[in-house]
Amino acid sequence: MRNACLKPLHDLGFKAEYSVCLHNLGANASFRGEYETGTDLLEQAVLIGRESNFVLWPTYLLWLGHGYLLLGEYEAGLSSLEKCRELFLQQGSLWGAAFAISKIGLAYDGMGDHLKALEYHQEALTIFEKLGNIAGKGYSLSRMSMSACFTGNHHLAIRFGEEAYQLFEDIGHRWGLASTLPRLGFAYLGLGEVKNAHTHFIRAVSLSQSADMIPMSLFALAG
Repeated sequence: MRNACLKPLHDLGFKAEYSVCLHNLGANASFRGEYETGTDLLEQAVLIGRESNFVLWPTYLLWLGHGYLLLGEYEAGLSSLEKCRELFLQQGSLWGAAFAISKIGLAYDGMGDHLKALEYHQEALTIFEKLGNIAGKGYSLSRMSMSACFTGNHHLAIRFGEEAYQLFEDIGHRWGLASTLPRLGFAYLGLGEVKNAHTHFIRAVSLSQSADMIPMSLFALAG
């Protein structure tokens, strides 16, 4: 299937289209939990997209950076995401820059600097609020919930998580719901509310499995 997409584009010299195909395959592999395969494909997409000066190649950096985070390579992820933010700002894409900023927050969470992570998530939230981007607001708040939980502020984590959940529910964003439910579960667990936490984890597993969201299923099962 992969060769059916890639070989004709490569043979015809359609570099931009070839990079898009690599990016899509890489992102899909990451969604399936195949992080190393996804990262390899995204690295190729970045190289070819940059060489061809394709306007979408900063998006490849966004997903490559996220792929590094999933592999636990936080410094590599941070480097990709900071470059991504810079390129989006040069293009005048506040939407893209905000998503990069929020993912930079994830990198700092991974490196243990949760207060700095909160600052980046808040910066992204401010931009998304100005843009009226509901999904972006939801992701920023959901990630703020996780950062607050790491700092031990479980009540604040629940507040952020519930705000995020409501936004995702309003727009029917299943991936956002599936990522927010475990974060609420961990926050309730931090307060010693085991039954409430268990309910959120079970709901997250059910939603994730119904939509084949393998990474989200694993996240929820960790609870």
